[in-house]
Amino acid sequence: MMPSTPKSGGTREPIRFTPVQLYENEREDLIKLAHEQYKELFKNVRFAQANGFATKVSAFARTTRATVCAETKIHATIPELVDVFLGDRTNAAIGFAQSQQIYRFLAPTAEHPYRSCGMRWSLWHSPSKLIRQRDIVYLEYMDTFVDERGRRGWARMTQSIEHRSCPPLMGSHNVVRAFLHCCGTVYTETDEPSVLEAVTYYDADTQGVPPWMTKIVANRKAKNPHNLEHLIRLEHVMKEGMDPDSNFQEKHLNAKLCAGSNRAERSLTSSYSSTTGSDSSQPQVIEEAIKKELATRVDASDRDRQPLQKTRSRHAMSAGTPTTVHLSYLDNV
Repeated sequence: MMPSTPKSGGTREPIRFTPVQLYENEREDLIKLAHEQYKELFKNVRFAQANGFATKVSAFARTTRATVCAETKIHATIPELVDVFLGDRTNAAIGFAQSQQIYRFLAPTAEHPYRSCGMRWSLWHSPSKLIRQRDIVYLEYMDTFVDERGRRGWARMTQSIEHRSCPPLMGSHNVVRAFLHCCGTVYTETDEPSVLEAVTYYDADTQGVPPWMTKIVANRKAKNPHNLEHLIRLEHVMKEGMDPDSNFQEKHLNAKLCAGSNRAERSLTSSYSSTTGSDSSQPQVIEEAIKKELATRVDASDRDRQPLQKTRSRHAMSAGTPTTVHLSYLDNV
């Protein structure tokens, strides 16, 4: 079977791929590979924490690969995370200019409502006309877990893969294919209600982008949890003013929610795909959308609540000081 051909009707139209039929047992093999890499994500995170990589971007000499492991806390719950990632706001959550799920190998079920596995293509725009756009094709695996402390969590893993359904776009669209090593974000519940600890491990090779820019991209991707937090807060604000006894108001607010979310998603995706500008610009995009849509309905206590501060890893040590990382709980992941 011939590989699919990406379609684009114009410079502003999104690129679309047509998935080809999978070979016999290919689905099962890809699910197995994705689950193995999902477990590998935890090992990468723990190794980075244990060896002091949690406070800086590490670049590889004479390459365009960069790695960062960043920790923070966000106001959110696991169901809220899943609702964003598995709903219609995926692009805003993952921070790419364009994205398409090519295959869904596992969909959420009643037994595993937070589990999903698939293959995705994503594109991020270049901040300079001198640098080509980059795209990636990758497996993604999302599921809950229980760590060694007995705390529940949810993680999303991404790992680049070559597949005939997503041929390179260099010849047709002048887009360079980048490579994601096993990376992702691990969210773990804390003692505070509706507060999650988020650890993002990002490891990418941008294939030719200058190392300094690769570092900027890595740092921006490490801020993904905070952008997600503001996206969740936007939806909360939209829903807080709803009167359950008024069908008209409900329809009106639902329409505003869709419009506001779409505008915020476009703004967030655009700013997030860029590697220039202020580090605090992405949360401001969502904050501005909140003020424009329902400024008078924002609860005062919510406005006055102080954001949680970024925390350094408790396990961080000086670089070059390896330590043993216990991962026995992964047997149950």
